[in-house]
Amino acid sequence: MKVVPPVIVTDAMLTASNVPETDHPEWVSGTTYPLGYRVIKASVHRVYESVAVENVGNDPQEDDGSWWIEVGATNRWAMFDEAVGSATRQSDTIAVTIASGQFVDTLAVLDTDAVDVRVQVSIGGSDVYDETLARGVEQTSLIFRDLPVDPAATVSMTASAASAMATVEIGTLIIGSIVDLGITETGPSVSITDFSRRNTDDFGTTTVVERGWAKRMGIRSLIDAADADIVQRRLAALRARACLWIGEEEYDSLTIYGFFKDFSIDLSLVAKSYCTLTIEGLTNVPPLPQSPIQEAIDGLEDLLIKPAPDYIAKAVLLIKPNGRVGAIMLTNSQIQTGFDAELDALRLFKPGTDDLLFEVGDDGIAMNDVQVNRIKAGTGNSAQFGSASASGSLAGTGAAQVVLSKSVTLLAPGSIQAVAAVATAYSGTPAAADLALYIDGTEVFSAGGAAAAPAVPLSGSKSGLAAGTYSVEIMFNGPSTMTVNGRNIATTIIYD
Repeated sequence: MKVVPPVIVTDAMLTASNVPETDHPEWVSGTTYPLGYRVIKASVHRVYESVAVENVGNDPQEDDGSWWIEVGATNRWAMFDEAVGSATRQSDTIAVTIASGQFVDTLAVLDTDAVDVRVQVSIGGSDVYDETLARGVEQTSLIFRDLPVDPAATVSMTASAASAMATVEIGTLIIGSIVDLGITETGPSVSITDFSRRNTDDFGTTTVVERGWAKRMGIRSLIDAADADIVQRRLAALRARACLWIGEEEYDSLTIYGFFKDFSIDLSLVAKSYCTLTIEGLTNVPPLPQSPIQEAIDGLEDLLIKPAPDYIAKAVLLIKPNGRVGAIMLTNSQIQTGFDAELDALRLFKPGTDDLLFEVGDDGIAMNDVQVNRIKAGTGNSAQFGSASASGSLAGTGAAQVVLSKSVTLLAPGSIQAVAAVATAYSGTPAAADLALYIDGTEVFSAGGAAAAPAVPLSGSKSGLAAGTYSVEIMFNGPSTMTVNGRNIATTIIYD
């Protein structure tokens, strides 16, 4: 029979972890949170859920339950939170490094589904211990004994999933020094305490409310009679501490994280005595279920198609106090590439009303009272169209003059394409039309020739333009014997 009083892992001891602490957004005092929204406070490694409709300026850590409820530890710290039922989960591997600064000789991983767990110990930069244990089919706990004892040691643990895409889970990670409580006698008893409620009404109908449960073990160990006082003092020192109790390492049912309920030492034998213990495990309570609002937020993030596993895409669903969707923001923290979001159905309403503004459904996309200034125009591009025209007659002066102009605004880097048509007339001997098309002060097309034509087409483009407003102009440089009549410019924007 052995017991391991756990070392309380602090921020300073946890020198490395590959599990990010980004379960939910960090709480911000000036932000208004709706009912059911979850936040974290990384300073205390806890997750909180809003229990009010318009929750602003209320610190979750200091709240008395009026505005927030505490959900539990963040994902990174769930395996250190001294609770049963919470767990740290991550794809591929969970890897941590602990420098406790204390004498420890045991590391235990409880309630895990890892394929294998590797523990390494280094002292002064030199590796002094490296062992990997594979988990059996029905096994949930792995215990590493006889670690090198040195307060300067750093202990690294790596738990691996079956594949890089699979999830690995650790319920509890314990480090500490093992205490021997004698030889376990045959016939220990194991059971569970179920906290579920069963009610049967007057008609014989039984309803069950499922609640948590806890392991329970009754065990007796054989100790030297001379050690009875030592064992009694050791157990008395652990009366208010959750510890890892190990009846036999080969049986998960005889490995319990919890408290001893009572103990007695039988001093009837001269050389040997019996120590009898009842151990009750911590209650295995499932995590608090997410609110529908938080489920919607997490579900929207799952819809994002990430270009690579190391790219971080984020979706935020902003919900107004009346429960309506206020806005959706999709962002990609890795600006080197984009991403897509697949939505089977989406409905957006005008704030405070039931007026449908935008809907994505099986029948396509419907928009009511929505102004669109960009439309899809081929893969990766957006187009914006516009035109300008004039009909008054203008006579040539022999010098360049603008006969029609149009302003074009680029909302993002791109190019401008323009086409124009000019109707001309002349008296006497035909003369050259001498018309030109300019974009941003640059001539992109000119029309001249030996004789004038009744209608002159012009077209051209300019690329490499930054976001901004640019002019598109038709320039006329004809003689006084020539006039321009109807004229038109049509422009198209192609965004990069």
